[in-house]
Amino acid sequence: MEEALELAERALAYADGDAQVTVVHERSLSSRFARSAPTQATSVEDTTVEILCLRDGHTASASTNRLDEDSLRVAAGRADAVARASARGGR
Repeated sequence: MEEALELAERALAYADGDAQVTVVHERSLSSRFARSAPTQATSVEDTTVEILCLRDGHTASASTNRLDEDSLRVAAGRADAVARASARGGR
């Protein structure tokens, strides 16, 4: 997995203006037993990138768990567009 800081820097490069990027990596393993016999095993490994944009005192965020360039660009664009729309609406 790509280092969280490198991923955050890539995502931040797509945000225009004031922005914050949060990267969360989750890894969990779980097993269930019934009468001492394993019945289910699950494994989850996921990374989520959240991009928060600030425009004229208004914020908006978008998140994605797809880590390719296009997905990061789209998430940053959505956060920016909603923050700008909110700012145009005033208080």
